[in-house]
Amino acid sequence: MITRNIGFSLLLAFGLIAAALAANWAADASLTGPDFPDRISGALIGLILAVFSNAVAKRFPGRAPAAGAAAPKHFMGLAMVLGGLAYAAAFLFAPIDLARWIGMGAVIAALIVTALRILAGGRAAGSTPERD
Repeated sequence: MITRNIGFSLLLAFGLIAAALAANWAADASLTGPDFPDRISGALIGLILAVFSNAVAKRFPGRAPAAGAAAPKHFMGLAMVLGGLAYAAAFLFAPIDLARWIGMGAVIAALIVTALRILAGGRAAGSTPERD
């Protein structure tokens, strides 16, 4: 689904802009509430973060990774997927003023957890450190 070609990127950008314009039009036409464009845009941003984080976690550039070398990257992908889903859910279900704080808090928490995991050496619980 996610490729490196410019066509996919342009299509995704067009889709995001079209969704934002449609949501804004619906709000202007009084078909929805005034916070509908913010909710749609926030939910789409969260979903895109989740989808791209999942794709990044599955790629390991270069040669085949050493045993366990991909674990921190997979952990980061999982944390960011959960952060993106929480961001989207906050914009869909929480009051809009609170959704901004909840969404950003979820993404920042995912980044902090990832940084702590990397600083801890990326070792899983119960594993023993390598010895020279």
